[in-house]
Amino acid sequence: MGALVSMRKSRWSKKRSAEEEGREVFNTTILCHVPVVQYDYWPKCVYLAYMAREVLKCIFDHSLLSDKARKRERRDVQDYYGNKRIEMAGDLISLLFEDLFKMYNSKIKESVNKSLQKVTASSSAEA
Repeated sequence: MGALVSMRKSRWSKKRSAEEEGREVFNTTILCHVPVVQYDYWPKCVYLAYMAREVLKCIFDHSLLSDKARKRERRDVQDYYGNKRIEMAGDLISLLFEDLFKMYNSKIKESVNKSLQKVTASSSAEA
């Protein structure tokens, strides 16, 4: 993944390996609100486990999802699913795709410009 995706780099940055680029994407794109310090992914693992637990609770206890059941029980659930503003997976994937597509196009543009410069330099040298 790191070889295909590169984050925005300045002109003067050194060439990074595919592994470093992949780590950078994982640090800044996937669960980007959970901080990563010195490649310590433990907070991201804990948050992912928490999200999985909450999803499983909703699967096994449908009262967490149903408005009628919630009103019947008269309990106030802080993490009630119905009150959350969520973005669907398709929307999030489309945002990721848009970013990656823009990066891919810029890489193609750079590659074409480099090859055209080589062609023009060799044709001017022949003339």
